[in-house]
Amino acid sequence: MIAISSLFECPDAGQDVVSLRLNHSRLLNQNQRDALEWYSRSVSAVRQGIERGTVDPFVGLITCILFICIEALLGGMEEALLLYGQGVQLILACRAMTATKTSLLKDTIIPIFVRLGAVTLSAGVLVNSLLRETEHESTHEFGSLKSAREAIVILAIEIPLFESACEDYLIKSHAGCISQELMNQRRTLATRLRSWHTAFTNMMESLDPSQVSTGALLLSYHEMLFIMLGVCISPSRITTDDYLQNFQTIVEQSSIALRGSARHDGTLPPFTFELSVGLPLWFTCVRCREPTLRRTALALLRQSHQVEGLYKRDIGATMGESIMVLEEMYGTATNAALSSPFGMDFNFGASPTKMETRPPAVLVPGEARIKPLGVFRPRDGYPPGTTEEDMAELSRSRDQTFLHFSRNERDPSNNTWQTIYGYAPIDF
Repeated sequence: MIAISSLFECPDAGQDVVSLRLNHSRLLNQNQRDALEWYSRSVSAVRQGIERGTVDPFVGLITCILFICIEALLGGMEEALLLYGQGVQLILACRAMTATKTSLLKDTIIPIFVRLGAVTLSAGVLVNSLLRETEHESTHEFGSLKSAREAIVILAIEIPLFESACEDYLIKSHAGCISQELMNQRRTLATRLRSWHTAFTNMMESLDPSQVSTGALLLSYHEMLFIMLGVCISPSRITTDDYLQNFQTIVEQSSIALRGSARHDGTLPPFTFELSVGLPLWFTCVRCREPTLRRTALALLRQSHQVEGLYKRDIGATMGESIMVLEEMYGTATNAALSSPFGMDFNFGASPTKMETRPPAVLVPGEARIKPLGVFRPRDGYPPGTTEEDMAELSRSRDQTFLHFSRNERDPSNNTWQTIYGYAPIDF
């Protein structure tokens, strides 16, 4: 708790503590050194307790949550995700606890892990195993914002996982539409989401004005999930253009939520486990191609929590801006009928690093729209299917970080889609 307090009260957002904490203690500030010292003591104490068999599984779960907090505040997202996975396994192993502890597990611990998973898309498969342990909130009527939140959290896990399943099917089949089985699943999810929105709208009519910001947050998640279900049918990336009003709602409601959750000095706490506007805003930055809207979303994203779940805001904002810059650059080239910027002769090293302040007048063409797949450094290895020869074209240091992305290319001869992969340098 002392380590968390030290990091929470005096965060240092400009430093990547993970890369500094091994053999570089002189570069850490005093708060970080104190936090690491207390954290190290806690880890040692828990390890010794496990070896002696004196650590209760429930105590281990609570400790796991605290350790996830510390790693997230330190910037150790991979370590935090590893702890998250260990916590999920421990939860599944603790289902045979006494009635008292089982109640606490279901009412407190599992909801924390589920909410954390909802804002951490990379934890989707892990958190999905917890949904069977969760009593799903009805989406027909809500007596409080808490019940509405718990219901949208479940949908915020299931719908992104479903969208990923649709993408996998479309990539492997090269089809122009998802299967009938997936279409049936989509219909079921859409019905549940529509039911949630009806119950939420009815509840909002009787809410106290002080709760409006929380309602705005939940509505931003609804709009994001609504768009996901709408565009997952087809591999075409231009389908998001039909949802500009929904993206507009995300931006408007996120702005309300940010104002309502700010502290007296106008800033937000540096860290949150709860739902926050970071994910819907990042979704808007990446998936909305209306230039003014996505720039507004990016500006709001930079006002949000420094760490949300297991994501660092600044990394997400940098990726969002880079994707925006790349798409607009490629789109300009495509609209000008220049040679394809994705050809093998394209100089990735010359990719722009700064966003144009004056947004383009048109939306990004479909084949210039990209999907981020992650980041990597050549010295740490390559994404699957990438060779040293591929990277040699980039003419950059092995220490350079690259954004790995894909785009869709349609073959007009047989009306099928092919996934093309690309890379561009990115500096955090």
